[in-house]
Amino acid sequence: MQFSADAQLSGEEQPQSGSQSTEVPQAAGEGPNPQEQDSDAVEESLGSHQPEPEHQPPQANVITVYYDIENDCLAESISKYERGGFHPVHLGDSLGSGGRFRVLHKLGYGGFATVWLCRDALTQKLRAVKINAACLAEEETKDIGTSEFAVSETFRDHSADELAANGIVLPLEYFWLTGPNGTHLCSVLPFLGPQLTYVSRMYAHCDSLLKDICFQLVSSMDFLHRHGVCHGDFRPDNILFQLVDGADEWTDEELYAAVGVPETTTVVAMEGFEHQPTAPKQLVGAMKIDYGSGFCTNKTALVDFGVAYAIDDPPKSSGIPLGYAPPEDIFQRSSMGPASDIWSLACSIGQVRMGCLLFDERGEVEEAVAGMEGVLGPLPLLYRGPWKDDFGYGFVNDETDESLPVAMGPEDTAWLNTVKSKGFVNTLEAKLSRPKVTMLTAAMMEHIGKQMYQVTGVLPTYSPTMGELLSTLRFRDRAPYSLGKEEAKQLFDLLNGIFKWHPEERPSMEQVLNHPWFGYRNLCYYRG
Repeated sequence: MQFSADAQLSGEEQPQSGSQSTEVPQAAGEGPNPQEQDSDAVEESLGSHQPEPEHQPPQANVITVYYDIENDCLAESISKYERGGFHPVHLGDSLGSGGRFRVLHKLGYGGFATVWLCRDALTQKLRAVKINAACLAEEETKDIGTSEFAVSETFRDHSADELAANGIVLPLEYFWLTGPNGTHLCSVLPFLGPQLTYVSRMYAHCDSLLKDICFQLVSSMDFLHRHGVCHGDFRPDNILFQLVDGADEWTDEELYAAVGVPETTTVVAMEGFEHQPTAPKQLVGAMKIDYGSGFCTNKTALVDFGVAYAIDDPPKSSGIPLGYAPPEDIFQRSSMGPASDIWSLACSIGQVRMGCLLFDERGEVEEAVAGMEGVLGPLPLLYRGPWKDDFGYGFVNDETDESLPVAMGPEDTAWLNTVKSKGFVNTLEAKLSRPKVTMLTAAMMEHIGKQMYQVTGVLPTYSPTMGELLSTLRFRDRAPYSLGKEEAKQLFDLLNGIFKWHPEERPSMEQVLNHPWFGYRNLCYYRG
């Protein structure tokens, strides 16, 4: 089994406001008018097989238009709407063959795609439609989603319900959409809830719940690996909560009552420029489904297989963000494989349980490696060559002495010495032992805790929402939380056992599944 692809949906981007520019194509020769294409985009339904784009946009000369955003809105940058970029979508638009998918709301966006909530005219169900950014070259366009198609082919004999029971959600179908910015591959998925990224903010004190969630992550990865697939981008941003039964059958009115109407901001061409069809007339804010809304189950769904790969045909690097990247992914001197996924799994477990990244938080290789050295010890000789030659970094100590770190500066070294003087093995153990601050008041924490005795299958509810708390709750009113000593000891043993420089030194999935931190959960796990 062999498959690979370059496309992926990256992490969230910061909202943009104010004056921005975007490059737009100016139609050349006798090609179709871009404005006409925008209003009547060409789409082709493709079912579940790998699609081949049949319609290519006209070649274009590039001009630059400057736009002004009238008010702040949690949305992507308008600069993403250019040749080879995002497809301009408006609320009420119809996508797919025969206008099958009517746009009702936006679910989110990343560096390479926008995701919209649509009504499927065939089933009347709510579906997520992910629209990938266009590619400038035909061959690049054909390559988008190759990995995801291959994963779908691997699991073609498994029903969507069986996959969902194992925490795996793949696209239901695909179609092509051609518009003013190029040809876009679109995938249709079930309607799912929020990412796991910030779940610890609201449920840090619910140790049993978070262990349940983390064990689901382990079992989902185990399911993939047993079928010869590595995810390659395993992190909380790519894991969502499944919604309660019937959520995909909400009427438009029920949907807006549950999540609110879309927030929009007007996009206006600045003086001296004309609004082009390459850019939308409005940007739409992402839907907010709160963990405690009563609509989120405690079941997870692993999505975004854009960089997945066959275990027997690994890439040199997956491109996963540094906070989740194993050393072999960063330095490309050891083979990628299941052990690489397991490293990312450990980073994800740490984030879900503790609410913070265990390593890099700023996207810098130097910061990531310094963090790793505080846990794993000095960078081994295998990786010192690429540290110097590929990244151009220097050495804070003798580069040939493997007993000395390469990235930990005086402050990092002083902190590690302080940590060890207090009896901790390394910085990871110290981090797990530190108190955390939740996004809850003490009363809310008590309210949520009482619900843990009720077996509902739904995440505990609370009010106000997390978004409201972020803007109104004073820091001094936020309730603190710390792991119990025994749990901290077990969690450290699990994570510290995984964080090894060399992939072959990391535990197997079987060993992770049976780790004491998960308690009895492995006894109830059916390896289907």
